[in-house]
Amino acid sequence: MGCCDYFRTGTEGEKSGHNWKLFTDTLSKNNFKITHETDITPNILPTIAYVHHWGANIGVPVKNFALDKLKVKSPGIHYALAGAIPVIEEKLQKNIDTVDPKIFAANKRYVLLVMERS
Repeated sequence: MGCCDYFRTGTEGEKSGHNWKLFTDTLSKNNFKITHETDITPNILPTIAYVHHWGANIGVPVKNFALDKLKVKSPGIHYALAGAIPVIEEKLQKNIDTVDPKIFAANKRYVLLVMERS
């Protein structure tokens, strides 16, 4: 059985991805063994950097522009959303950090695996 996914290897950063230790322990408990493992993290970092670029350099300025426009054109709606805006911005920043290639490479591995029954 083949699998390709990313795994948390460190304790820093956000919690997306599978915990590598828990994953390998679960495989062992269910009589599976890894017969092939290739770390493809260096191969996917350019794609992650591209997504990060779009989020940080295009998504955030578009969001700021839209909020500024809303503040001028519809101040009542902007006021009504004022409490939610910081929460949305925090979530947006967390998602941008998730695809920051430096943070990703420091805390995660993208791995191609082949697993077989023991």
